[in-house]
Amino acid sequence: MKILRVLLSQEKLEPDFRFNELAIATEGYSGSDLKNLCIAAAYRPVEELLEVEKEVVILSSIFSSRIFCFLFQLFF
Repeated sequence: MKILRVLLSQEKLEPDFRFNELAIATEGYSGSDLKNLCIAAAYRPVEELLEVEKEVVILSSIFSSRIFCFLFQLFF
């Protein structure tokens, strides 16, 4: 648990972050494993945001082409 506390000492965690549960779930992990896990966990929200952004762009493109088709049919 000490390694986790050191690795996460500069992170903004919930006040009630449960180090004990994380320590139990990662029992047997090396310090390097824990560091990589923390890095991956930090990137996950970014990856989720990028995925949502991608979906918005796709939906926007579909919506725009439907509007274009509607207007084309309306005027031609």
